[in-house]
Amino acid sequence: MPPSPLREYAKLAPTRAAVVRAFAQGLADRHGVRVWAWNSPYSGCWELDWERIEDAPPRRPCGAS
Repeated sequence: MPPSPLREYAKLAPTRAAVVRAFAQGLADRHGVRVWAWNSPYSGCWELDWERIEDAPPRRPCGAS
């Protein structure tokens, strides 16, 4: 099947990698830590990890108002 002639007018969807990295960057910006994402060859899934800061002041728990 040939591609649609309208394809040149449609913006391509972002790749999964771009979406995962944007999510990781959003977490980093909100929480002030380094966050990295990679596609694990062991699980075949995207994984996130972040910098742990041992001397950081405690923050209120998730869900606390």
